[in-house]
Amino acid sequence: MLEAKAFQSATLFTIHNISIVIVSTFVGILFFKEKISIRNAFGIVLALFALYLVTY
Repeated sequence: MLEAKAFQSATLFTIHNISIVIVSTFVGILFFKEKISIRNAFGIVLALFALYLVTY
């Protein structure tokens, strides 16, 4: 299902899972007017940094 020649499957699953979390966070902010705490924002930044480390 999630196979690509450019990435290993472990990298692709990581990208997929982190992108789901980030997209759902932005949907919550935009459509449901949720407030993001400092702790949650820090978690999102760490997830993006982890995504950077996994892909490079």
